[in-house]
Order: sequence, then C-alpha cells, then structure tokens
Amino acid sequence: MVTEVQQLTNRVDRGEVILKIPSIVIAECCWVLESYYGYRPPAIADAIRKIVNAKGIDTEEKNLVLVALDDYVNEYVDYIDAFIAAKAQNSPHPHVTTWNEKHFKRLRVQHTKPHHV
Repeated sequence: MVTEVQQLTNRVDRGEVILKIPSIVIAECCWVLESYYGYRPPAIADAIRKIVNAKGIDTEEKNLVLVALDDYVNEYVDYIDAFIAAKAQNSPHPHVTTWNEKHFKRLRVQHTKPHHV
C-alpha cells in the first residue's frame, strides 16, 4: 500500500510538484531532532543538507540555512543562533543585540548586550 507521503515524494521525484520549506521550519527541525530525539548536530546538519539540496525542494533563504548549518556544527552553537547570525551578516546592518554572548562571540557577527531600560 502506497502512503500519502510516498505518493507525494513520487510526485516530487517526477517533477510534478515542488516542496517549499520555510527557513523557520528548518530551525524547528533542528530543535526537535536535538532536544527531543537526542540526535547530535553533525547528524542533524547532514540530514537537513540532503533535504535542502534535494531535487524538488525549494528552501526559503537556502544560502543562509546552509551557512547556519555549518556554524551550528563547527562553532558548537544552537542552530537558531547560527541562523540569526547568518541573517544579520547578510543585512544592511550586520549587528545582533543579545544576552547570549557565549554563542555569538563564536559567530562572525558584531553583537552587543541589550541596555537595561
């Protein structure tokens, strides 16, 4: 019996449909795979790279996602922090305000702590 998922992936393989993945979904996948299922960042990044680079997949902000996956693994930071840094690096104002200096000092983005109000 062919499942709905198999039918959909068959349609993708035949070029009948393109699956669109929002960049925020990648962040959620990383978080769930690591925190709930206990996978390690290198395995997570490898699996997600395969999906992102697969035929028939259109990932929002793909280049930023790929940079963030590399930093997630190589810089030992949370994926979402790596993605925020990658997004900031590619913006007109490459700066992040955060209390998380531990992770952001490893990433290639200027950062400061927020001022107390």
